[in-house]
Amino acid sequence: MATAPFQTREIVDDVKENNFLLVADANNNGVISRGEIRKVLEDRHFHFKRIRVHFAMKNADLNGNGVIDGEEEKKKLLEYAKKKHYA
Repeated sequence: MATAPFQTREIVDDVKENNFLLVADANNNGVISRGEIRKVLEDRHFHFKRIRVHFAMKNADLNGNGVIDGEEEKKKLLEYAKKKHYA
């Protein structure tokens, strides 16, 4: 019984993380663009969106193609978003 709350919290965290990525990929094409990240920040009422998007992309766009694609880049974006309290 002692592990149930911990497991529940893990499930809730997983849902939040997946929801962040699903919301970010607004057009459902499997990649996350600068515009899609900006839209998430707008919807969550963050200021200074342009610079926030710049640093999110700089941190997560590992191959430099201008979008977040692939599992490793999505993982990096999610880690960055959690660190900055976007997710």
